Amino acid sequence: MKVLNTIEAAAIIGKTPGALRNSYKKWGVPHFRLGGQIKYLEEKLVEWLLQKTETSTQDDQAAVDRRAARRLAKETREQHEVTQIERKLSKQRSNGRR
Repeated sequence: MKVLNTIEAAAIIGKTPGALRNSYKKWGVPHFRLGGQIKYLEEKLVEWLLQKTETSTQDDQAAVDRRAARRLAKETREQHEVTQIERKLSKQRSNGRR
């Protein structure tokens, strides 16, 4: 169980030390205070990062699914409009032949 300072923790999560100092609470980064300084347990930090990655992957997949559903709905609406236009044209042609 390794105790990390802000610089070491920031390197693990891929942020700058300043960003970590300013946002560790907002991001929910596991931490504790030791002698008035913010410290991080490497094991807890890695677990948190893995959990964030899994959540992010699920969110990314959900976003892809939503985009695909919107695209399919748009294509379906467009196809419906084309079908309606084709029907009108066909009806006009058949009315014109009489």
